[in-house]
Amino acid sequence: GKWDEATSHFKESMEIKKKLGDVQGYSKSLMNLGLVYMNQGKWDEATSHFKESMEIKKKLGDMQGYSKSLTNLGLVYKNQGKWDEATSHFTGIF
Repeated sequence: GKWDEATSHFKESMEIKKKLGDVQGYSKSLMNLGLVYMNQGKWDEATSHFKESMEIKKKLGDMQGYSKSLTNLGLVYKNQGKWDEATSHFTGIF
């Protein structure tokens, strides 16, 4: 379906950006793929993609991107009912 198509496109985008050395673009693709996984309820995949994106954004000094990754990670934990983890991620934004 559409999710599989989106997953395929984002994975392809990640590979291209990685080969080109486009770290910012690679990180954005990680985030987008994480969102696809989150919308499918694939929590482990979403978590790993958001965490990797978050680390890259932090290294690049992209605090807006870092905050988005942190928020998305908090949403994954919230959707799993992991309230303590969700709260710590949401408060980490501020």
